[in-house]
Amino acid sequence: MPPIDTLKAARRLQEDGTFSPEQAERIAEVLADADAISVTKADLNEAESRLSAQIEETDERLTAQIKETDERLTAQIEETEARLNTRIDNLGARLDARIGNLEARFEERFASVESRIDNLEARFEERFTSVESRIDNLEARFEERFTSVESRIDNLETQLNARIDSLEAQFEERFASIESRIDSLEARFEERFAMIDRRFESLEATFDARLQAQSEQLSKQLEQMQTRLLQWMLGGFGAVAATVSLLNYLFG
Repeated sequence: MPPIDTLKAARRLQEDGTFSPEQAERIAEVLADADAISVTKADLNEAESRLSAQIEETDERLTAQIKETDERLTAQIEETEARLNTRIDNLGARLDARIGNLEARFEERFASVESRIDNLEARFEERFTSVESRIDNLEARFEERFTSVESRIDNLETQLNARIDSLEAQFEERFASIESRIDSLEARFEERFAMIDRRFESLEATFDARLQAQSEQLSKQLEQMQTRLLQWMLGGFGAVAATVSLLNYLFG
């Protein structure tokens, strides 16, 4: 709906002296204010679409962040596992080479080598245990991070729902206020139009009464003039012809 032309509305209200210029301008301003704050169903649909788009965008952004975090943590775990496997393989290869060289060169020292191998195995076992413990700690930290992210998502959802409820309450309050103002304006316009109708009826009755009184007064004056004219004409026989001619002229 196009906006109200306040200048044109003010001019129309001043036609025939219905309203003064100040009254016409105030009424036009009230109509413009009411038109400016009016909210249509299309506005509500647009607000709902905008809120839905914001919620969708937030959900997609959080989903992307969760996916990115999951991929990064998975990559870190895989990288750590690959690095440990490489180190174990390298250590195994080096040990095999050294053991082979020791067996070939120092056959008599097998007992000492076996002891050293046992010591190395113990150290490796200790290191493997340490690595497993670190992996367990990483898994616990990842689980804690995931739990924290889920908690933040729940909090965001709660906040969004609260904001949506608050906006709905504000819209309802605004609509109620607008409807109340419109009802008040309608009542004021009806009252003013009724007063104008009563003034027109009073003016019409006054005009009819004055017209009737003037018509009756003219009729009486005409009758008096006719009577005086007849009396004057009939005052002498010599004026009979003139009287007849004048009466024929006056009364056709």
